[in-house]
Amino acid sequence: MSTNESRRGFLKAAALVGSGAAIAGTGVLANINGIGSAKADGEPIPIGCITPLTGPGAPSGIEGKNGLEMAIEEINAMGGILGRPLKGYYGDSKNRSADEVVAAANLLIDRHEVHAIINGHNIGSNNAEYDLVADASVMYIHTNTLKQHDEWIENNPGKYPTILMSDPAEFWYGPGFIKFISWLRDTGQWKPQNNIVALVSGSLPYSTTISNAAVTACAENGWEIAWGGVETVTTPTTEWGPILAKLREVNPAAIQNSHFYSGDIAQFMIQFNQNPIDALIYFPWGPLLSAFTE
Repeated sequence: MSTNESRRGFLKAAALVGSGAAIAGTGVLANINGIGSAKADGEPIPIGCITPLTGPGAPSGIEGKNGLEMAIEEINAMGGILGRPLKGYYGDSKNRSADEVVAAANLLIDRHEVHAIINGHNIGSNNAEYDLVADASVMYIHTNTLKQHDEWIENNPGKYPTILMSDPAEFWYGPGFIKFISWLRDTGQWKPQNNIVALVSGSLPYSTTISNAAVTACAENGWEIAWGGVETVTTPTTEWGPILAKLREVNPAAIQNSHFYSGDIAQFMIQFNQNPIDALIYFPWGPLLSAFTE
Protein backbone atom coordinates (compact mmCIF):
# COMPACT_ATOMS: atom_id res chain seq x y z
CA MET A 1 0.00 0.00 0.00
CA SER A 2 1.34 3.42 -0.88
CA THR A 3 1.82 6.07 1.78
CA ASN A 4 -0.96 8.18 0.27
CA GLU A 5 -3.41 5.27 0.31
CA SER A 6 -2.53 4.33 3.87
CA ARG A 7 -3.07 7.90 5.13
CA ARG A 8 -6.42 8.20 3.40
CA GLY A 9 -7.38 4.77 4.67
CA PHE A 10 -6.49 5.82 8.19
CA LEU A 11 -8.74 8.87 7.95
CA LYS A 12 -11.67 6.80 6.69
CA ALA A 13 -11.20 4.14 9.37
CA ALA A 14 -10.77 6.74 12.09
CA ALA A 15 -13.99 8.45 11.03
CA LEU A 16 -15.88 5.16 11.19
CA VAL A 17 -14.75 4.38 14.74
CA GLY A 18 -15.11 7.96 15.95
CA SER A 19 -11.45 8.79 16.57
CA GLY A 20 -11.49 12.24 18.19
CA ALA A 21 -8.90 14.13 16.15
CA ALA A 22 -9.76 12.61 12.80
CA ILE A 23 -13.52 12.86 13.21
CA ALA A 24 -13.21 16.49 14.34
CA GLY A 25 -11.09 17.39 11.33
CA THR A 26 -13.40 15.55 8.93
CA GLY A 27 -16.48 17.17 10.46
CA VAL A 28 -15.08 20.68 10.28
CA LEU A 29 -14.04 20.26 6.64
CA ALA A 30 -17.42 18.72 5.76
CA ASN A 31 -19.17 21.76 7.20
CA ILE A 32 -16.89 24.15 5.30
CA ASN A 33 -16.80 22.32 1.98
CA GLY A 34 -20.34 20.92 1.97
CA ILE A 35 -21.10 17.22 2.30
CA GLY A 36 -20.58 15.36 -0.93
CA SER A 37 -18.64 18.17 -2.59
CA ALA A 38 -15.13 17.29 -1.43
CA LYS A 39 -13.04 18.35 -4.37
CA ALA A 40 -9.94 20.51 -4.12
CA ASP A 41 -9.26 21.96 -7.57
CA GLY A 42 -9.28 25.75 -7.16
CA GLU A 43 -6.38 28.14 -6.71
CA PRO A 44 -4.13 26.78 -3.91
CA ILE A 45 -4.07 28.48 -0.52
CA PRO A 46 -0.42 29.09 0.43
CA ILE A 47 0.57 27.89 3.92
CA GLY A 48 4.03 28.73 5.27
CA CYS A 49 6.42 27.03 7.65
CA ILE A 50 9.47 28.66 9.28
CA THR A 51 11.72 25.76 10.18
CA PRO A 52 15.45 24.88 10.30
CA LEU A 53 16.15 22.74 7.23
CA THR A 54 19.92 23.19 7.69
CA GLY A 55 22.14 23.63 10.74
CA PRO A 56 22.06 21.83 14.10
CA GLY A 57 18.26 22.12 14.39
CA ALA A 58 17.59 20.38 11.06
CA PRO A 59 16.50 17.03 12.59
CA SER A 60 13.64 18.84 14.33
CA GLY A 61 12.90 21.14 11.40
CA ILE A 62 12.69 18.36 8.82
CA GLU A 63 10.27 16.40 11.01
CA GLY A 64 8.13 19.54 11.30
CA LYS A 65 8.18 19.95 7.51
CA ASN A 66 7.14 16.33 7.09
CA GLY A 67 4.27 16.82 9.53
CA LEU A 68 2.95 19.88 7.72
CA GLU A 69 3.18 18.10 4.37
CA MET A 70 1.21 15.17 5.80
CA ALA A 71 -1.48 17.50 7.15
CA ILE A 72 -1.77 19.33 3.82
CA GLU A 73 -2.07 16.05 1.97
CA GLU A 74 -4.82 14.78 4.28
CA ILE A 75 -6.78 18.05 4.17
CA ASN A 76 -6.56 18.17 0.38
CA ALA A 77 -7.79 14.57 0.22
CA MET A 78 -10.90 15.72 2.13
CA GLY A 79 -11.63 18.56 -0.25
CA GLY A 80 -9.19 21.23 0.87
CA ILE A 81 -10.79 24.38 2.24
CA LEU A 82 -13.75 25.88 0.32
CA GLY A 83 -12.78 23.78 -2.65
CA ARG A 84 -9.23 25.12 -2.66
CA PRO A 85 -6.23 22.87 -2.00
CA LEU A 86 -3.46 23.90 0.39
CA LYS A 87 0.13 24.31 -0.78
CA GLY A 88 3.12 24.42 1.54
CA TYR A 89 6.04 26.85 1.37
CA TYR A 90 9.09 26.63 3.60
CA GLY A 91 11.53 29.21 4.92
CA ASP A 92 14.80 27.86 6.29
CA SER A 93 15.42 29.40 9.74
CA LYS A 94 18.89 27.73 9.82
CA ASN A 95 20.36 28.45 13.28
CA ARG A 96 17.05 30.02 14.42
CA SER A 97 18.54 33.41 15.19
CA ALA A 98 16.29 36.47 15.13
CA ASP A 99 17.69 37.63 11.77
CA GLU A 100 17.29 34.20 10.18
CA VAL A 101 13.73 33.72 11.41
CA VAL A 102 12.71 37.21 10.27
CA ALA A 103 14.27 36.58 6.85
CA ALA A 104 12.32 33.33 6.51
CA ALA A 105 9.08 35.05 7.56
CA ASN A 106 9.70 37.84 5.02
CA LEU A 107 10.21 35.25 2.28
CA LEU A 108 6.92 33.52 3.08
CA ILE A 109 4.88 36.71 3.45
CA ASP A 110 6.33 38.85 0.65
CA ARG A 111 7.18 36.30 -2.02
CA HIS A 112 4.65 33.53 -1.39
CA GLU A 113 1.88 35.63 0.21
CA VAL A 114 1.02 32.89 2.69
CA HIS A 115 -2.31 33.02 4.54
CA ALA A 116 -0.94 31.23 7.60
CA ILE A 117 2.39 30.11 9.06
CA ILE A 118 2.53 26.90 11.08
CA ASN A 119 5.77 25.59 12.53
CA GLY A 120 7.58 24.09 15.46
CA HIS A 121 10.49 25.56 17.44
CA ASN A 122 12.36 28.72 16.54
CA ILE A 123 13.49 29.33 20.09
CA GLY A 124 16.35 31.71 19.30
CA SER A 125 14.24 34.34 17.54
CA ASN A 126 13.14 36.12 20.76
CA ASN A 127 9.79 36.93 19.11
CA ALA A 128 11.53 39.11 16.51
CA GLU A 129 9.11 37.94 13.81
CA TYR A 130 5.97 38.87 15.74
CA ASP A 131 5.54 42.45 14.49
CA LEU A 132 6.16 41.41 10.90
CA VAL A 133 3.56 38.65 11.09
CA ALA A 134 1.02 40.77 12.97
CA ASP A 135 1.35 43.67 10.49
CA ALA A 136 0.62 41.24 7.65
CA SER A 137 -2.45 39.85 9.51
CA VAL A 138 -1.16 36.32 8.95
CA MET A 139 -2.19 33.50 11.28
CA TYR A 140 0.93 32.23 13.05
CA ILE A 141 0.79 29.02 15.10
CA HIS A 142 4.07 27.86 16.61
CA THR A 143 5.52 25.67 19.34
CA ASN A 144 8.37 27.92 20.42
CA THR A 145 7.68 26.70 23.97
CA LEU A 146 8.79 29.96 25.58
CA LYS A 147 7.61 31.67 28.74
CA GLN A 148 8.77 34.76 26.93
CA HIS A 149 5.82 34.29 24.52
CA ASP A 150 3.32 34.26 27.39
CA GLU A 151 4.83 37.41 28.86
CA TRP A 152 4.98 39.13 25.46
CA ILE A 153 1.29 38.52 24.76
CA GLU A 154 0.27 39.46 28.30
CA ASN A 155 2.21 42.73 28.14
CA ASN A 156 0.80 43.67 24.71
CA PRO A 157 -2.94 42.93 24.96
CA GLY A 158 -4.70 42.95 21.60
CA LYS A 159 -1.56 43.62 19.57
CA TYR A 160 -0.91 40.07 18.36
CA PRO A 161 -4.35 38.46 17.89
CA THR A 162 -3.16 36.16 15.08
CA ILE A 163 -0.16 34.71 16.95
CA LEU A 164 -0.70 31.55 19.00
CA MET A 165 1.67 29.20 20.84
CA SER A 166 0.16 25.73 20.80
CA ASP A 167 2.02 24.20 23.75
CA PRO A 168 2.92 25.11 27.36
CA ALA A 169 5.99 27.18 28.11
CA GLU A 170 9.36 25.52 28.69
CA PHE A 171 9.36 26.75 32.30
CA TRP A 172 7.41 23.69 33.43
CA TYR A 173 10.00 21.19 32.16
CA GLY A 174 12.31 22.02 35.07
CA PRO A 175 9.94 21.72 38.06
CA GLY A 176 8.20 18.79 36.38
CA PHE A 177 11.33 16.65 36.44
CA ILE A 178 12.20 17.54 40.04
CA LYS A 179 8.66 16.78 41.21
CA PHE A 180 8.75 13.47 39.33
CA ILE A 181 12.00 12.20 40.86
CA SER A 182 10.82 13.43 44.27
CA TRP A 183 7.68 11.34 43.87
CA LEU A 184 9.76 8.30 42.85
CA ARG A 185 11.95 8.81 45.93
CA ASP A 186 9.10 9.44 48.37
CA THR A 187 7.07 6.43 47.20
CA GLY A 188 10.07 4.11 47.43
CA GLN A 189 10.13 3.30 43.71
CA TRP A 190 13.64 4.71 43.43
CA LYS A 191 16.38 4.81 46.03
CA PRO A 192 18.81 7.57 44.99
CA GLN A 193 22.44 7.02 45.92
CA ASN A 194 22.57 10.52 47.44
CA ASN A 195 20.63 13.77 47.65
CA ILE A 196 22.42 15.60 44.81
CA VAL A 197 20.91 16.83 41.54
CA ALA A 198 23.17 18.24 38.80
CA LEU A 199 21.67 20.95 36.58
CA VAL A 200 23.37 21.33 33.19
CA SER A 201 22.09 24.04 30.87
CA GLY A 202 22.60 25.16 27.31
CA SER A 203 23.17 28.87 26.73
CA LEU A 204 19.85 29.61 24.97
CA PRO A 205 17.09 31.32 26.99
CA TYR A 206 14.96 28.18 26.52
CA SER A 207 17.53 26.09 28.39
CA THR A 208 18.34 28.61 31.11
CA THR A 209 14.65 29.13 31.92
CA ILE A 210 14.22 25.39 32.45
CA SER A 211 17.31 25.15 34.64
CA ASN A 212 16.50 28.20 36.74
CA ALA A 213 12.98 26.90 37.36
CA ALA A 214 14.47 23.59 38.53
CA VAL A 215 16.63 25.41 41.09
CA THR A 216 13.55 26.56 42.98
CA ALA A 217 11.94 23.14 42.72
CA CYS A 218 15.06 21.46 44.15
CA ALA A 219 14.92 23.69 47.23
CA GLU A 220 11.22 22.98 47.69
CA ASN A 221 11.72 19.21 47.47
CA GLY A 222 14.83 18.78 49.59
CA TRP A 223 17.50 18.28 46.90
CA GLU A 224 21.04 19.62 47.03
CA ILE A 225 22.25 21.19 43.76
CA ALA A 226 25.69 20.13 42.56
CA TRP A 227 28.28 22.92 42.35
CA GLY A 228 25.84 25.19 44.17
CA GLY A 229 24.07 26.22 40.97
CA VAL A 230 23.54 25.67 37.24
CA GLU A 231 26.49 24.65 35.05
CA THR A 232 26.09 26.28 31.61
CA VAL A 233 27.62 25.06 28.34
CA THR A 234 27.69 26.88 25.00
CA THR A 235 24.98 26.02 22.47
CA PRO A 236 25.66 24.15 20.23
CA THR A 237 28.34 21.79 21.54
CA THR A 238 29.44 18.23 20.90
CA GLU A 239 32.41 18.03 23.28
CA TRP A 240 31.16 17.10 26.74
CA GLY A 241 34.44 15.99 28.32
CA PRO A 242 34.86 18.90 30.79
CA ILE A 243 31.29 18.79 32.09
CA LEU A 244 31.34 14.98 32.32
CA ALA A 245 34.52 15.16 34.42
CA LYS A 246 32.71 17.49 36.83
CA LEU A 247 29.68 15.20 36.93
CA ARG A 248 31.78 12.14 37.73
CA GLU A 249 33.48 14.08 40.50
CA VAL A 250 30.25 15.00 42.30
CA ASN A 251 28.49 11.70 41.37
CA PRO A 252 24.88 13.03 41.51
CA ALA A 253 21.77 10.89 41.86
CA ALA A 254 20.08 12.73 38.98
CA ILE A 255 21.17 14.89 36.06
CA GLN A 256 18.98 17.37 34.23
CA ASN A 257 20.50 18.55 30.94
CA SER A 258 18.35 21.21 29.28
CA HIS A 259 20.58 21.50 26.20
CA PHE A 260 18.37 21.54 23.11
CA TYR A 261 19.89 19.91 20.02
CA SER A 262 19.32 16.17 19.62
CA GLY A 263 22.68 15.48 17.96
CA ASP A 264 24.53 17.28 20.74
CA ILE A 265 22.85 15.42 23.57
CA ALA A 266 23.28 12.14 21.72
CA GLN A 267 27.00 12.90 21.92
CA PHE A 268 26.55 13.58 25.65
CA MET A 269 25.12 10.07 26.11
CA ILE A 270 27.79 8.43 23.96
CA GLN A 271 30.54 10.11 25.96
CA PHE A 272 28.73 9.53 29.28
CA ASN A 273 28.47 5.79 28.60
CA GLN A 274 32.24 5.51 28.20
CA ASN A 275 32.43 5.81 31.99
CA PRO A 276 28.86 6.00 33.36
CA ILE A 277 27.70 6.87 36.87
CA ASP A 278 24.56 5.65 38.63
CA ALA A 279 22.25 8.58 37.87
CA LEU A 280 18.88 9.23 36.29
CA ILE A 281 19.32 11.49 33.26
CA TYR A 282 16.68 13.83 31.88
CA PHE A 283 16.59 15.81 28.64
CA PRO A 284 13.42 17.88 28.07
CA TRP A 285 13.21 17.58 24.29
CA GLY A 286 16.02 16.18 22.13
CA PRO A 287 15.50 12.41 22.67
CA LEU A 288 12.00 12.67 21.17
CA LEU A 289 13.59 13.02 17.71
CA SER A 290 14.63 10.02 15.67
CA ALA A 291 18.04 11.63 15.11
CA PHE A 292 18.84 11.08 18.80
CA THR A 293 18.14 7.33 18.62
CA GLU A 294 19.93 6.94 15.32
